Amino acid sequence: MRTAVLLVAGFTLVAAAAGAQPMLGPPTADVRDALVTALQDEHHAHAVYARVIEAHGDVRPFVNVVRAEQRHIDALLRTFGTLGIAAPEPAWTTANVPAFANVAEACAAAATAERDNIALYDQLLAPELPPNVRQVFVRLRDASLQRHLPAFERCGGAGAGRSARTGAAKGWRAGRR
Repeated sequence: MRTAVLLVAGFTLVAAAAGAQPMLGPPTADVRDALVTALQDEHHAHAVYARVIEAHGDVRPFVNVVRAEQRHIDALLRTFGTLGIAAPEPAWTTANVPAFANVAEACAAAATAERDNIALYDQLLAPELPPNVRQVFVRLRDASLQRHLPAFERCGGAGAGRSARTGAAKGWRAGRR
């Protein structure tokens, strides 16, 4: 099935398969809310990973993943622009995210956070979305699943993010909204 997308004065016209009714109009509040949630989650991850680098130096995988998080932010910002909606300012900086005593603790917390991120994108992908939004969400979820999570599991050891010893660090993305 081929999908054509035409941007007209900030509105999106989507014509799916033959006979499908085109959707004309601005993105719904639900689409905007999903984009804001995804963007703030990516800002949060970027800030946490940047703080790890500030505290512990240019350690892998944080130096690689922080660059990837910036690409995720950029992709979401392009999507906001394509849809003609204003993106919010980041709610997160290195000053308002947790610090970790060592890299192993940070890796364990990051592995848990990437699992949370994958679950978040699965939730955001459940309802009907414009094709461009769905495509971005799938790409970002897949990057977390296929690249970020394995990198943090390797750096934190087997079962990273699952043990009781990560207690306070566990779920650092939980307060991200």
